[in-house]
Amino acid sequence: MDISKFVSWAGLALGCAFVVLQFYLSTPLRFANGDNLFGALWFLLTFFTILTNIGVVLVHLSAQTAVERLGWFRQAHVRTMFAVLIFVVMLVYHFVLAPLWQPQGLFAVADIGLHYVTPLLYLAWWMTTPRGETAKFSDIPIMLLPPVLYLVWALARGLIVGEYPYPFLNYDVLGAALLARNIVGLFLGVALLYALFIFIENRLPKQA
Repeated sequence: MDISKFVSWAGLALGCAFVVLQFYLSTPLRFANGDNLFGALWFLLTFFTILTNIGVVLVHLSAQTAVERLGWFRQAHVRTMFAVLIFVVMLVYHFVLAPLWQPQGLFAVADIGLHYVTPLLYLAWWMTTPRGETAKFSDIPIMLLPPVLYLVWALARGLIVGEYPYPFLNYDVLGAALLARNIVGLFLGVALLYALFIFIENRLPKQA
Protein backbone atom coordinates (compact mmCIF):
# COMPACT_ATOMS: atom_id res chain seq x y z
CA MET A 1 0.00 0.00 0.00
CA ASP A 2 1.47 3.37 -0.99
CA ILE A 3 1.78 6.13 1.59
CA SER A 4 -1.06 8.30 0.24
CA LYS A 5 -3.52 5.38 0.31
CA PHE A 6 -2.48 4.45 3.85
CA VAL A 7 -2.88 8.05 5.03
CA SER A 8 -6.30 8.26 3.35
CA TRP A 9 -7.54 5.09 5.06
CA ALA A 10 -6.23 6.40 8.38
CA GLY A 11 -7.97 9.72 7.79
CA LEU A 12 -11.21 7.95 6.90
CA ALA A 13 -11.17 5.68 9.96
CA LEU A 14 -10.06 8.28 12.48
CA GLY A 15 -12.26 10.97 10.99
CA CYS A 16 -15.34 8.78 11.43
CA ALA A 17 -14.25 7.83 14.94
CA PHE A 18 -13.70 11.40 16.11
CA VAL A 19 -16.98 12.71 14.63
CA VAL A 20 -18.94 9.86 16.22
CA LEU A 21 -17.14 10.45 19.53
CA GLN A 22 -18.05 14.14 19.46
CA PHE A 23 -21.71 13.31 18.81
CA TYR A 24 -21.63 10.71 21.59
CA LEU A 25 -20.19 13.19 24.08
CA SER A 26 -22.20 16.27 23.12
CA THR A 27 -25.68 14.81 22.65
CA PRO A 28 -26.27 13.96 26.35
CA LEU A 29 -25.26 17.51 27.31
CA ARG A 30 -27.88 18.88 24.94
CA PHE A 31 -30.46 16.50 26.38
CA ALA A 32 -29.60 17.80 29.86
CA ASN A 33 -30.34 21.33 28.61
CA GLY A 34 -33.79 20.27 27.44
CA ASP A 35 -33.01 19.52 23.78
CA ASN A 36 -34.44 16.57 21.90
CA LEU A 37 -32.41 14.48 19.43
CA PHE A 38 -33.28 16.72 16.49
CA GLY A 39 -32.25 19.84 18.42
CA ALA A 40 -28.99 18.24 19.52
CA LEU A 41 -28.10 17.26 15.96
CA TRP A 42 -29.15 20.67 14.67
CA PHE A 43 -26.82 22.28 17.20
CA LEU A 44 -23.83 20.07 16.39
CA LEU A 45 -24.26 20.55 12.65
CA THR A 46 -23.87 24.31 13.02
CA PHE A 47 -20.20 23.81 13.90
CA PHE A 48 -17.89 24.33 10.95
CA THR A 49 -15.47 21.84 12.50
CA ILE A 50 -18.05 19.05 12.39
CA LEU A 51 -19.26 19.82 8.87
CA THR A 52 -15.72 20.14 7.50
CA ASN A 53 -14.60 16.91 9.14
CA ILE A 54 -17.60 15.13 7.63
CA GLY A 55 -16.62 16.57 4.25
CA VAL A 56 -13.05 15.38 4.68
CA VAL A 57 -14.29 11.88 5.56
CA LEU A 58 -16.37 11.84 2.37
CA VAL A 59 -13.37 12.94 0.28
CA HIS A 60 -11.34 10.07 1.76
CA LEU A 61 -14.23 7.67 1.11
CA SER A 62 -14.53 8.87 -2.49
CA ALA A 63 -10.81 8.26 -2.99
CA GLN A 64 -11.02 4.68 -1.73
CA THR A 65 -14.28 3.55 -3.32
CA ALA A 66 -16.02 3.77 -6.68
CA VAL A 67 -19.36 4.95 -5.26
CA GLU A 68 -20.87 7.06 -8.03
CA ARG A 69 -22.73 9.40 -5.69
CA LEU A 70 -19.42 10.54 -4.22
CA GLY A 71 -18.22 11.85 -7.59
CA TRP A 72 -18.46 15.50 -6.48
CA PHE A 73 -15.87 14.83 -3.77
CA ARG A 74 -13.40 13.49 -6.36
CA GLN A 75 -13.19 16.79 -8.21
CA ALA A 76 -9.83 18.55 -7.91
CA HIS A 77 -11.22 21.86 -6.70
CA VAL A 78 -13.36 20.13 -4.07
CA ARG A 79 -10.38 18.23 -2.66
CA THR A 80 -8.33 21.44 -2.56
CA MET A 81 -11.25 23.35 -1.05
CA PHE A 82 -11.41 20.89 1.84
CA ALA A 83 -7.63 21.07 2.26
CA VAL A 84 -7.97 24.81 2.88
CA LEU A 85 -11.10 24.55 5.02
CA ILE A 86 -9.71 21.85 7.32
CA PHE A 87 -6.50 23.90 7.59
CA VAL A 88 -8.61 26.90 8.63
CA VAL A 89 -10.36 24.70 11.22
CA MET A 90 -6.97 23.88 12.72
CA LEU A 91 -5.68 27.46 12.64
CA VAL A 92 -8.79 29.08 14.09
CA TYR A 93 -9.04 26.50 16.83
CA HIS A 94 -5.37 26.75 17.79
CA PHE A 95 -5.09 30.52 17.83
CA VAL A 96 -8.63 31.67 18.70
CA LEU A 97 -10.71 28.95 20.35
CA ALA A 98 -8.27 26.69 22.24
CA PRO A 99 -7.35 29.40 24.81
CA LEU A 100 -11.04 29.77 25.72
CA TRP A 101 -11.50 26.32 27.28
CA GLN A 102 -9.56 23.30 28.49
CA PRO A 103 -11.39 20.04 27.65
CA GLN A 104 -10.67 16.97 29.75
CA GLY A 105 -10.82 13.23 29.17
CA LEU A 106 -12.67 12.08 26.07
CA PHE A 107 -13.61 15.66 25.24
CA ALA A 108 -9.90 16.40 24.88
CA VAL A 109 -9.48 13.32 22.67
CA ALA A 110 -12.30 14.48 20.38
CA ASP A 111 -10.95 18.04 20.34
CA ILE A 112 -7.41 17.01 19.44
CA GLY A 113 -8.69 14.54 16.87
CA LEU A 114 -11.05 16.91 15.06
CA HIS A 115 -8.80 19.97 15.18
CA TYR A 116 -5.32 18.50 14.72
CA VAL A 117 -5.22 14.80 13.77
CA THR A 118 -7.75 14.79 10.93
CA PRO A 119 -6.50 18.09 9.46
CA LEU A 120 -2.88 16.94 9.43
CA LEU A 121 -3.80 13.56 7.93
CA TYR A 122 -5.88 15.18 5.22
CA LEU A 123 -3.18 17.71 4.37
CA ALA A 124 -0.58 14.91 4.23
CA TRP A 125 -2.84 12.94 1.89
CA TRP A 126 -3.60 16.00 -0.26
CA MET A 127 0.13 16.68 -0.66
CA THR A 128 1.09 13.10 -1.52
CA THR A 129 -1.83 11.66 -3.49
CA PRO A 130 -1.27 11.17 -7.24
CA ARG A 131 -3.31 13.73 -9.18
CA GLY A 132 -4.31 14.28 -12.76
CA GLU A 133 -6.57 17.34 -12.71
CA THR A 134 -5.73 20.23 -10.41
CA ALA A 135 -7.73 23.14 -9.07
CA LYS A 136 -7.56 26.43 -10.98
CA PHE A 137 -7.65 30.03 -9.82
CA SER A 138 -10.93 30.39 -11.71
CA ASP A 139 -12.42 27.81 -9.30
CA ILE A 140 -12.07 30.15 -6.30
CA PRO A 141 -15.56 31.74 -6.59
CA ILE A 142 -17.30 28.36 -6.57
CA MET A 143 -15.00 27.16 -3.78
CA LEU A 144 -16.22 30.09 -1.68
CA LEU A 145 -19.85 29.01 -2.03
CA PRO A 146 -19.84 26.29 0.71
CA PRO A 147 -18.42 28.70 3.35
CA VAL A 148 -21.05 31.27 2.30
CA LEU A 149 -23.83 28.70 2.69
CA TYR A 150 -22.41 27.69 6.08
CA LEU A 151 -22.38 31.31 7.23
CA VAL A 152 -26.01 31.79 6.18
CA TRP A 153 -26.95 28.58 7.97
CA ALA A 154 -25.11 29.40 11.21
CA LEU A 155 -26.32 32.99 11.41
CA ALA A 156 -29.91 32.08 10.53
CA ARG A 157 -30.01 29.52 13.33
CA GLY A 158 -28.36 31.98 15.70
CA LEU A 159 -30.92 34.67 14.96
CA ILE A 160 -33.74 32.15 15.46
CA VAL A 161 -32.61 30.51 18.71
CA GLY A 162 -30.07 33.04 20.04
CA GLU A 163 -27.21 30.54 20.03
CA TYR A 164 -24.10 30.89 17.86
CA PRO A 165 -21.42 28.25 17.23
CA TYR A 166 -18.45 30.61 17.60
CA PRO A 167 -17.87 33.85 19.53
CA PHE A 168 -16.63 35.69 16.41
CA LEU A 169 -20.02 35.01 14.76
CA ASN A 170 -22.15 36.07 17.73
CA TYR A 171 -24.33 38.87 16.34
CA ASP A 172 -26.01 39.47 19.72
CA VAL A 173 -22.65 40.31 21.36
CA LEU A 174 -20.70 41.82 18.48
CA GLY A 175 -23.34 43.79 16.63
CA ALA A 176 -23.53 44.24 12.88
CA ALA A 177 -20.32 46.23 12.35
CA LEU A 178 -17.93 43.91 14.20
CA LEU A 179 -19.62 40.83 12.80
CA ALA A 180 -19.26 42.20 9.26
CA ARG A 181 -15.57 42.92 9.89
CA ASN A 182 -15.02 39.36 11.13
CA ILE A 183 -16.83 37.89 8.14
CA VAL A 184 -14.88 39.98 5.63
CA GLY A 185 -11.61 39.04 7.34
CA LEU A 186 -12.45 35.35 7.34
CA PHE A 187 -13.50 35.27 3.70
CA LEU A 188 -10.48 37.28 2.59
CA GLY A 189 -8.23 34.88 4.46
CA VAL A 190 -9.94 31.83 2.97
CA ALA A 191 -9.74 33.26 -0.56
CA LEU A 192 -6.02 33.97 -0.15
CA LEU A 193 -5.44 30.45 1.17
CA TYR A 194 -7.34 29.02 -1.80
CA ALA A 195 -5.00 30.90 -4.11
CA LEU A 196 -1.93 29.71 -2.18
CA PHE A 197 -3.03 26.07 -2.14
CA ILE A 198 -3.90 26.16 -5.84
CA PHE A 199 -0.44 27.61 -6.54
CA ILE A 200 1.15 24.82 -4.48
CA GLU A 201 -0.98 22.08 -6.03
CA ASN A 202 -0.05 23.08 -9.55
CA ARG A 203 3.61 22.58 -8.65
CA LEU A 204 3.17 19.16 -7.08
CA PRO A 205 4.04 16.04 -9.14
CA LYS A 206 1.30 15.05 -11.55
CA GLN A 207 -0.07 11.53 -11.96
CA ALA A 208 2.09 9.43 -14.23
